Amino acid sequence: MEESSTPLAVIGAVLCIGAGFLLGFTLSGSSESGNANTRPNSVDIGFSQDMTVHHLQAVEMSAAVISTTDDDSVRTLAFGILTAQENQVGQMQAWLDVWDQPRRSRVTI
Repeated sequence: MEESSTPLAVIGAVLCIGAGFLLGFTLSGSSESGNANTRPNSVDIGFSQDMTVHHLQAVEMSAAVISTTDDDSVRTLAFGILTAQENQVGQMQAWLDVWDQPRRSRVTI
């Protein structure tokens, strides 16, 4: 990869992150399934909060790989991971919003 194309790769990755998040957020809000009277329990809420953090770590690592690797196959894999994880983050955060729950756990270690 040429040195001048690195900023373009980073900009492209950032745009894809935003698009993946918006797509996941939009799709999860429009396709709510199951019984409308079912309320989430603490396990549902904790899972969504914890997995959001986990997925965001994968997004961060993938973005770092996209901006530093010269291997097209590795870049393609990292891009796939980044976009899939962003989509799922959007879904989980939408669930938390619908459930009127914080996006992050209040428990600190």
